[in-house]
Amino acid sequence: MKNLKVRFFIYTIALLGLWFMVIKTESCNIKNDNGQIRFETKISENQIRAFQKDWEQDFLRINAAQRNNGNPLIAVNEFIDNNYGYEIENVLFKPTTASNQPFRLTKAGAIAYFIGNDIAYPDDEGFALKHWTDVKWENVGIMNSESNLAIAMGNYSFIDVDGNELKAEFTMCFKENADGDLKIVAHKSSVPYSS
Repeated sequence: MKNLKVRFFIYTIALLGLWFMVIKTESCNIKNDNGQIRFETKISENQIRAFQKDWEQDFLRINAAQRNNGNPLIAVNEFIDNNYGYEIENVLFKPTTASNQPFRLTKAGAIAYFIGNDIAYPDDEGFALKHWTDVKWENVGIMNSESNLAIAMGNYSFIDVDGNELKAEFTMCFKENADGDLKIVAHKSSVPYSS
């Protein structure tokens, strides 16, 4: 009888542990499109730096598409789909040089900022079409927690074909999508204050 009580106790503890794991998994992890559970991991600084390099390359492809008689609309859509989390949730975007309509909460607003030619945003000239050839990143700080969110802040400089540089300050919030890819869910960019 004593062995039976011990086994019952062990089975009860095992079932409680399994139950806790299922509850914890359901509440703290993400399921991908196939319903498979993917455990959340802390976003690393190396992931953010790699993401920034990819963002830069995708950004420069927009201008290259225009220069090479391609379609910048296709390139900007790929850039936004690859880098911004509109498929996850609303994205908070405050572009560098937008003044009359400084906040872009929709993908259409972001597209207008990067390539212009949208009657809803008549002041946009197409920031990505300004013959940029390079983007240099300087992260001042990166905050990451035990969740699937991270924040980076710093400077990035856009260099054009003549070597002119536009230095801007950025704050970006990154989140992993269901496939574990980093996406921007908040992006504030501005030129440095001058008195």
